[in-house]
Formats: sequence, structure tokens, C-alpha cells
Amino acid sequence: MSNHLHVISFNVPFPPSYGGVMDVYFKMKALHAEGVQIHLHCFEYGREEAPELNQICTTVNYYKREQSWLDFSKLTPYIVATRKNDDLLTNLLKDDYPILFEGLHTCAYLDHAGLKNRVKAVRMHNVESDYYSNLGKIERSMFRKFYFYTESLKLKYFERILK
Repeated sequence: MSNHLHVISFNVPFPPSYGGVMDVYFKMKALHAEGVQIHLHCFEYGREEAPELNQICTTVNYYKREQSWLDFSKLTPYIVATRKNDDLLTNLLKDDYPILFEGLHTCAYLDHAGLKNRVKAVRMHNVESDYYSNLGKIERSMFRKFYFYTESLKLKYFERILK
């Protein structure tokens, strides 16, 4: 059995300063302490590259989160569509190591044919569709309210097709 693991993080998990990235960072730190060689793939979204991650990861790959207004019109949830990156897929296809998708955000390639025979796991941080629906309930801006409700519906649909 391989002691290598791909971890796909929705954001750069260092510094571990808020809930989601704390979970990713400390999980990787614990796995590293157990001898797991982590191949981290993370999306830069409001955080910069973190050389500190090289202390617990064998490789660290950073990807730009490509955001476009066109992504709002897709059936794929915006939080997933903006984290779909060809370089990420290319890097995942280089070997047959297991893949841990951290959050629904990172699941753009979960059902990709090239990864069909891979061991894959998804660590859900929230029930994203409920989270976005609740954001819509408290939002005052009609534009943002519309975004949250439509994203919630897209997330529900996306979760169903991944099962």
C-alpha cells in the first residue's frame, strides 16, 4: 500500500487561521507525522503561497482560482467551476495515489474518467447547499440573494450527480 496521498484543498491551508483551513492543515500535519507523503494541491483565493507547507508536504502545487461571470451561468456550482483547473487534473493523472478532496468545492474531477479506478474520498466541511440557502435568507441585496439561492440549488443537484 502506498504511503502517498493527494490532498486537494479549496484554499491555501496556511496559516491555519480559520475553521476550514485549520481542519486541512492539522489533518495534513498529523498524517505527515504518521509517515504519509502528502502531495498538496491548493487554490490561491485571498491567500498567498506558504513556504511553511513544504515542511509537511512532499509537493505543493498552487492553482489560481479562475473566476469569470460566465461561471455563474453554468449548471456546475460556482464554488466548484472556479476550481476546475487543467493543471490540477494533469498532476493527479501522473500517478495512482489516493485522493482526498477537501470540501465539495474541490470535486470538479471527482467523477473524471481518468480517475475512475483511484481511491477517492471527500471530506465535507458543511452541507454546502444548506449553507448557501441560509446565506440567502439573511442577505439584503437582491443580486446576492439570487446568487445564494441559485448556488444552493446547483449544489444540491451537484451532490446528487456525484453519488
